[in-house]
Amino acid sequence: MREPIVRFLERGRRAERRDLRDLHLKPVEERVADGSAIAGLRRIEQRGDAAVYRIPGTATKLRPGDACWLSSGAEITSGRPVEIEEIDLGAGVLVLRPDRFADASGPPPEGGVLDRRNLDLTDHLVRGLEPIFDDERGRLAGADWVRRAVEGEAELGPRNDRLARAKEAVEADALTESQREAFSAAVAARELALVQGPPGTGKTRVAAAVVLEALRHGEKVLVSALTHRAINNVLAAVATLGEKSRGHRVFKIGRPHQGAELRALGIESRTRLQKGAVLPGEGMVVGATTFGAVKLRRDYSPFDLVLLDEAGQVPIPHAMSAFAGGLRGVVVGDHRQLGPVVAGGGTGDPMERSIFEHLAERYRGRIHLLRESWRMNAGICRFSSRFFYEDAVVPHKSAADRRLQLDEGGQYRAILDPEKASVWVAVDHLARRNHSREEARVVAALVRELVSHHGVPPAEIAVVSPFRAHAGAVSHELARAIPEAAGALIEGLVVDTAERIQGQEREVVLYTFGSSDRDYLSRNAEFLFDPGRLNVALTRARTKRIIIGSPEVARARPRKLEALRRAALVQALWSEHIPIEQATPECDTIRVRWEE
Repeated sequence: MREPIVRFLERGRRAERRDLRDLHLKPVEERVADGSAIAGLRRIEQRGDAAVYRIPGTATKLRPGDACWLSSGAEITSGRPVEIEEIDLGAGVLVLRPDRFADASGPPPEGGVLDRRNLDLTDHLVRGLEPIFDDERGRLAGADWVRRAVEGEAELGPRNDRLARAKEAVEADALTESQREAFSAAVAARELALVQGPPGTGKTRVAAAVVLEALRHGEKVLVSALTHRAINNVLAAVATLGEKSRGHRVFKIGRPHQGAELRALGIESRTRLQKGAVLPGEGMVVGATTFGAVKLRRDYSPFDLVLLDEAGQVPIPHAMSAFAGGLRGVVVGDHRQLGPVVAGGGTGDPMERSIFEHLAERYRGRIHLLRESWRMNAGICRFSSRFFYEDAVVPHKSAADRRLQLDEGGQYRAILDPEKASVWVAVDHLARRNHSREEARVVAALVRELVSHHGVPPAEIAVVSPFRAHAGAVSHELARAIPEAAGALIEGLVVDTAERIQGQEREVVLYTFGSSDRDYLSRNAEFLFDPGRLNVALTRARTKRIIIGSPEVARARPRKLEALRRAALVQALWSEHIPIEQATPECDTIRVRWEE
């Protein structure tokens, strides 16, 4: 197995370098339009070693933690190596710190262009995998189970002593039936347990309960994921779930800004742990990304348990490197949502799959599915459960009949009607590829009414699109429709892609396709109609989902079989809604389709 993994990683490294080189050769305007660069930076403040810049509020792929170059925009790699600490497009503020691993001496530039920088950790990952493929080292380190797990030969059965304590502990926790089953399996597993958490089913709650039970018995736990956000969510749940975590040490490995929300909960962020701090038998929890886990394993004795969260987004090699630091593993995720982003992907290599999808195939029928959604009401839950989870997911009784609370009246009452949980607003336009002004105007009008007339908090609204260009068009129309857009009126409103909103939820979600060129839709169907992307977009809302798109979206007919299957899913979504019509001053006619 070592050879295919190393080949996969090397191919990804070459593809990443090639793609970045080609990107940097494009004009600044194209890089900005693609979302890979931010132009027009202007320094306004210095906070210690962090520089604060004013930026335009255009949509971008860049996020906190990204490694970047700050340059004139021409000689990119001769610029200053920096790391994004904070980015707020609504306020037009960007905070940059010098990259601690690169030479960034001298005063920060007064302005310039910010471009993505390659952070190559391939060799780091390969070194982290060595104990797994060295039989003697793996046996001594307790990591030999990882290879067996990936090959489908791990022991998933329970240890009797752990099963007894799991049954005892579960009685004291307010868990649903499926959560209890998953909790017991995770606590009692000899080597491996798989927990699938569809949207809103409380997988973070179950993960935290597993960690707390391990703490109660003095075990050392590593909580790992690909992103800091996922780790922070689990650690925050551990800290807030009760007295069980008191008296135990909980740490986060990372820069302070990568765990800022944890400080109020008493969880300390460190760039590393002091050697010798981890004593055998002490109960403690350490949070670290899959990359950070490699360094932890080199410095410390094995963890009793490694819990990998959001495993549906974690590539197989990254997961293996994290698991190599533990004696057993719990994998929590959902392969029916967005998968890993793989450089040079699309080759059909099995390594391009997530660790959760890989293990779900190897251990078919032995996954513990969380079946009750605490987030979605019945109308929101229905389509996702039917087409992604074989009707196995149902809304929890506390959520099933929940409705959006609105004031009386309003210009768009037929669209916003709380009794219609899912609505498709069919906006007629043609030949739009990756952004639509027509749809953006409809979105702006609906958001304005939700906020100004009905008093829905902007932080409870999200606008999601497959395209960053369309997200930018929506932001522009919001600023035009709501002059106070740069201020407090819509502070907290999210306008972004499905990739960036996975793991979040809002009371109201508007999903806008922004495309109507049938040929373009057909050529890009595998991306645009990706089932994981669609599932994420459709399951962020608690009480109201508004789909906005041209009827052309449902008429795409791709030529490739897989793309055709994906397009059929969108056609099924269209068919779920029954049309009515409503005239509005914002455009000629909006044909509203809603779910029965």
